Amino acid sequence: MKSLPTSTQQQSFSDGAPAHPADLGGRLASRLASRRASLGLSREELGRRCGTDGHYIAALEDRTASPAAPTLVRLADALGVTVDDLTGELTGELTGGLTGAPEKQ
Repeated sequence: MKSLPTSTQQQSFSDGAPAHPADLGGRLASRLASRRASLGLSREELGRRCGTDGHYIAALEDRTASPAAPTLVRLADALGVTVDDLTGELTGELTGGLTGAPEKQ
C-alpha cells in the first residue's frame, strides 16, 4: 500500500505541483485548463463531450467544484489523457498515457 506524503516528505511533479492530496483541485484545475487549451476546445465543447456544460468546466478550472470519479474519467477520456495525467499521480507531462516507462531492449 502506497503511503501519502507528509508535510516533511513533500514530493513534486514535473510541473511543480506538490503531490499532497490537499492540492488535488489545484493540479486538476491547471492541467484541465492547459490540456483543454492545447486542444483548442472551448469550455462548452469540452462540457458537451463529457456530458456536462461549460459552466461546470469553468467551475472545475476555477476550483469552485470537484468532479465525481465517473466525471473525472469522462474528462480524461474527452481530453485524450489518463486520470493520473490530470490529477498528478504520476510524474511526467500530459501525454495521454504513462510516462517514464522503461524502454524495451
